[in-house]
Amino acid sequence: MAFLIDPAAFPRQQQPGPDQIPVDPSILQARIERLRAAGAQAGHAALVVFAQGARQLSGTSTHGNLRYLLDWFSGGGTATMIVPMDGEPVVVVPGPSDVGDMRERAPWIVDQRCEPSGNHGRLVRVALDERGIRGQVGLIGAGELMHGVYAELTAPTPDDRWSFSRVDVLLDEQRMVKDEIGLARMRRAAAICDVIFDQLAAALAGQARPVWQLQAIANAVGQLEGAEFVWNWMVGAPRPDRTRRRPEENTRVVQPGDCVITGLYLIYGGYYGHALRMFTVGEPDESHQRTWQAVFDAQSAAAALLTPGSSARAPGLAADAELFRHFPEARETDRVRFRSSHFIGLDYSEYPTSKTIAQPDTASYLGGLSSALVDLPMQADMTIELHPNICPPGVGLGALGDIFRVTRGGGERLTTFPSEICVVRPG
Repeated sequence: MAFLIDPAAFPRQQQPGPDQIPVDPSILQARIERLRAAGAQAGHAALVVFAQGARQLSGTSTHGNLRYLLDWFSGGGTATMIVPMDGEPVVVVPGPSDVGDMRERAPWIVDQRCEPSGNHGRLVRVALDERGIRGQVGLIGAGELMHGVYAELTAPTPDDRWSFSRVDVLLDEQRMVKDEIGLARMRRAAAICDVIFDQLAAALAGQARPVWQLQAIANAVGQLEGAEFVWNWMVGAPRPDRTRRRPEENTRVVQPGDCVITGLYLIYGGYYGHALRMFTVGEPDESHQRTWQAVFDAQSAAAALLTPGSSARAPGLAADAELFRHFPEARETDRVRFRSSHFIGLDYSEYPTSKTIAQPDTASYLGGLSSALVDLPMQADMTIELHPNICPPGVGLGALGDIFRVTRGGGERLTTFPSEICVVRPG
């Protein structure tokens, strides 16, 4: 039986595997001490950091909390770290399969405990009592806890021994500027995206396949390159209509004349790779060229503004202005367009996205999503996804996406696969 993909061909170009960009424990300890110092300056007696497990990626924003502090993640459920202002940290893992992993990854954390996720609220209170901690306790990542866990954690006590407050920003601000390790892992994640695009082009040039099989090939290639998780949306048609994620949405066999658009998502060493490209089987037609030109111009305009001190809102606004310059009617009629940008790193939508970037109002029945946005200055080595997209009625979807690094000279694109429409000619 012949394999569609030869595992012996991966990884390509002798790139590092999943264990070859290590984080020295001294770096992790320095990150924890930096967070502790921020907590002490804010007057807290302890900080409690929650992180959702790696299998709960959709819609979460806390997955990266313990990846940053411990270079570790739970296979599922909530993991918790208690950082007293005076004393050693406590780490709580949710299941038996996490125990050995944590001991191997962070043997320098002496106080390691195992407790099902539903009991972490009570266990935090026990640990605080055991350490004699009283006063203000800052919570990081608590917004994604189950209601019952949060209620048990923050329930009042007769002696008012603790007061709890949400202080996510203490870790958010620390994580948003990438250090050398973070940038190295994001570059490797970007290189994996490049390989997936290259192999997707090869698959499109081979035998005709339904889109869902192309999705499966893309995911397999990413995992063979060392990514922890890989998934994608993909659509193939003469006029692509929308992002399609599920296999049952993508049973159509790709044919000459089709435009195939995909958005890749993967995690390497905790850090996201995320890129979008357009392919055509045969020469692109006029509609494909029009939508591609709009998203290319939009991404270029946004990338030029990725400089320290510039407003974090500016790139997305510039991208939208270019999109609607090409297709002014799409401002009100495009009902499937998603936002043009979001910050990214150890989580898909990272701080300060929620303060500076909103989904288009056409995606909200209530509207007004941008009314509470503020201007925040960007800093060097922040990383942002620029994926302008447009779907004018009767024309079809166009999209282009890459992760960029903020530098003094403007955005540095981390992927190297060409931005142009990839024209594939079947063999």
